[in-house]
Amino acid sequence: MAEIQIFRQRPGLRVGIAVVQTLFFTLLAVLLVSLFAYSLTASSPLLGKIKWDDAARFAVSFWMTLFGGTVRVGTGCLSLMPGTLTFLFVFFLAAKLRKTEIRSWADVVFAAAVSAFCVGVAGAASRIGGPWWTAPIGAALIGAGVVFCCGWKNLIGPYLRFSSLPRALLTCRRLLRGFWILCLFTLLLALFTHFGAVYALHGLYRQGIFGSVGLILLQLLYLPDLLISAGAWILGAGIAVGGASSSVFAQNIGLLPGIPVFALIPADHSNLWSLVFIPPVFFFLLGLFFSFRRPSAVSLRAEAESAALGGVLCALCVGVLGCVARGAIGPGRMGNVGVNSALCVGVFFVFAVLPFLLASVAAHPVCLKTLGTRCPKWLRPGKIKPKLPSVLRRRRKTDAEKTAEEESEP
Repeated sequence: MAEIQIFRQRPGLRVGIAVVQTLFFTLLAVLLVSLFAYSLTASSPLLGKIKWDDAARFAVSFWMTLFGGTVRVGTGCLSLMPGTLTFLFVFFLAAKLRKTEIRSWADVVFAAAVSAFCVGVAGAASRIGGPWWTAPIGAALIGAGVVFCCGWKNLIGPYLRFSSLPRALLTCRRLLRGFWILCLFTLLLALFTHFGAVYALHGLYRQGIFGSVGLILLQLLYLPDLLISAGAWILGAGIAVGGASSSVFAQNIGLLPGIPVFALIPADHSNLWSLVFIPPVFFFLLGLFFSFRRPSAVSLRAEAESAALGGVLCALCVGVLGCVARGAIGPGRMGNVGVNSALCVGVFFVFAVLPFLLASVAAHPVCLKTLGTRCPKWLRPGKIKPKLPSVLRRRRKTDAEKTAEEESEP
């Protein structure tokens, strides 16, 4: 009973255990899949003298790239983060910490230290080649970020009560959702228009049912990276594959590696000029939609401040996503694949944040009254109030309860 009581009183222990469990199970899953794939292809002459311990070492190496590590594979390097595995790690860690109350910054620091230590021990014990030491740093940042997001209400929530940051965070979340919708639309459009080329290139690698399924699953591991690259392409930041580059504005396409997903990059740029207007128009309409549904009591200055601050925060988040979707997947032309994160921040601010900010200001009741414009009935202000952070709502409720209790006391 004493151990259980200590365990309950120290949420830092639960944070550390949740981090260790998530790291262990993700590593175990990668190991099992790699060894299973090796068992199916162990008799292939292409593998040469590769043994079981070599397959296990490669599995650990691939697991290190989940946190941004760079490992040497043959004559090339592997550093592109498999976004699907990274997302699953973040999802399961957040699920384990859902019922844990993060009380102090010490829990965030402890999660970062545990993550870095575990990943560092795994890398040192496996004797991985290449600069894998970046993986513990990435694991520390990811672990600390997840814990902070799970406990931000207690960490910085009390300081947000009388600031414009809550509505800015709401704007940032809306812009991020719009960015992911734009990415998904672009990727589906590319898949629809270039499905024949992708299927033909995939057929060249077909080695039975297991080979086909394995190739598809391997590409799905980088699905978030593909989405981010699609969003960067249509925004104008472009994507790079070795010495080749392509964006909605211009392209310099040479010989691309023979990987099926690279067939999604359009070879003819002459008919793509109309796609340039999609991002600004989309985010302008998105800003109009949310602006007409804001509470009518929000002033023009507060709306402009929250939209601008939320746009800057979202642009920084897009820059972080751009860093995730850039790296190496092999030797030669595959040594530099992905997007330019700094350029992503700039084009996102110009083609997404500015139209959203313009729509938010133009659709404010003060501007509408000045212009003599009336909004539709189904978009009248105040119909649907935005969901502010729950810590603010709970704090108001708690203050009201305390006031009621004080008045009821004799």
